[in-house]
This record gives sequence, C-alpha cells and structure tokens, in this order.
Amino acid sequence: MGTFDDDDDLEYLAIGKCSKALSILDNESRIRVMRYLLDKFGFIENNSFTPTQTPQNNFKKENLPIEAKIHEEVIPSQNGSESVDRPTIKDIIIKNYTKTEPDLALVIAYYASNFGTDSFERNKFSEAYKANGILTVQRTRNLSSIIRGLIRKSYLKTITDNTYSVLPEGVRQAEAIIAGNSTSVSKKKATSKKNKLSLWKISF
Repeated sequence: MGTFDDDDDLEYLAIGKCSKALSILDNESRIRVMRYLLDKFGFIENNSFTPTQTPQNNFKKENLPIEAKIHEEVIPSQNGSESVDRPTIKDIIIKNYTKTEPDLALVIAYYASNFGTDSFERNKFSEAYKANGILTVQRTRNLSSIIRGLIRKSYLKTITDNTYSVLPEGVRQAEAIIAGNSTSVSKKKATSKKNKLSLWKISF
C-alpha cells in the first residue's frame, strides 16, 4: 500500500489524465465515458459514489497538475451546464476573428498544441494553411518573421529549431481571439498617389 503522499500523487495524475482526455470530447461523449467508468468500478451498481468521495472535495485547485488546470473549464459540471465549444479554424477565419497574420498563426499554434498543453512542429502552420485553403507563397515567406514576433510577445516558446510550445499568455490571447475579442488592428492597404489622382479626376 502506498503512503499518503503516493496516493495523492496518483490522484493528481488521474485527474490530469482524465481532464485532458475528456477535453477533446463533446458533452454527450463525456457523460458516456464517465458513466462507463462509474459503472466499471461499481459506484453506480452499489450506489456508493457520494460527493464526499470525489477528489475535488479533498484537493485545492492550485494543487492540481497543469493539464487539469488548462482543461478544467471543459469538464461538465454535475448538471452538465459547463462546457467549452471551440469553433474550427475555418469558422474563425470566416468570422474574421483573426484580425492579423500573427492572430491567425497564434490560433493555429493553439490548436496544434492541443490548446496549450503539448509542443508542436513548425510544419503544423503550413498544414493548417493548406487544410483551410489559405496557403500562399507570401504566408510561407512571412512565417519565420511572424513566429519571431509571437516569441517576442511571450506567446510562443522555442523548444528546438522547429518545435514550439504555447505559453500561458499565448493561451489567453488565443482564447480571446477565438471568442471574437482580438485586440489586434488590421492594417489597411495604402492607396497609391496615382490611384488617388485618378479618383480625384473621376469625381470632377
């Protein structure tokens, strides 16, 4: 039998693993999984699963593993009212939530990193561009500069030359963007003097 500390570590680990696994499922699937586990371990059959036995009553939020902290918002409450419904990258683009190219790159990084929990490869940017029909030569050329800009803002961190992770500030910014709350200002294309002169002549 493990010591008290060992048991605590195992329960923290279980919470983190379950939180991460449930975060990628829809609410209906989460309920099926949790019902299955409760039934598998005899809590439903024996009617012995009571609120006093749940880990959340024994542990403080700050003691939870990082995976549980990041994904805790997607775990449904007992009445099923809490969930995070993340849009697809394509829908984010269609809704014009990404105001700038760095916004778009950060959102791609957020999704590629499993919402800030894993590292990801540089090629995930190109794959996302291609999958959403927005891959261009210009985007490919500008990618290195955009990544450096995200690193300078402490949104991304370099793991290796071609591997990155999303920092907490990057997670917060990405979530603001996909919620339609980007604070970035898109640049308008400047009208050339020649075009302005042509428009002036037409107006008269």
